[in-house]
Amino acid sequence: MLEIALIDKAYFKNIYFIPNLGGNDWTNEDNIADLNDSILIFSTLYLENLLGEELAELFINAINTGVTLETRFEALKNQLVDTVNLQSSFTGYIYFYHTRKNAVVSQNVGDTRGKSDVVTIVSEEDKQIPAWNEMIKKTRKIVKWLEENNDDYPELDCNSLAFTTINSFDI
Repeated sequence: MLEIALIDKAYFKNIYFIPNLGGNDWTNEDNIADLNDSILIFSTLYLENLLGEELAELFINAINTGVTLETRFEALKNQLVDTVNLQSSFTGYIYFYHTRKNAVVSQNVGDTRGKSDVVTIVSEEDKQIPAWNEMIKKTRKIVKWLEENNDDYPELDCNSLAFTTINSFDI
């Protein structure tokens, strides 16, 4: 599993916006800690689906060591993460699963979903689906790049079934 995050809360903007990540109060700190956990967990899953277990393990181990990366892994990292524009192909993947995880809260009485008399709660799908589908577009570009550079990534074993578009009609 990734121990060093490739992205942080700054990447969650525009369609990937997650509220309560700014400021210094305890609520924001808890939300940031929760997002940081999600980043490590879901980045790892994304990489395993994108690269296959063998290549993902090699890449993750290289990242976790924190030393200068092999040329092929540096090139891959640069494809995955744009540090100038704060964009990444896996931000949507993390966003989708992070918001899905937090849509239902487990309590002593069972699992609950938020409700308020003052606001109308809408389905998280309204934001998750466009975020997911945007991630799919970016991921397809990464897969194409990996295939064009297949000599550098002979271990590649992409799980293409993990990267299909979705819609609210489930068709």
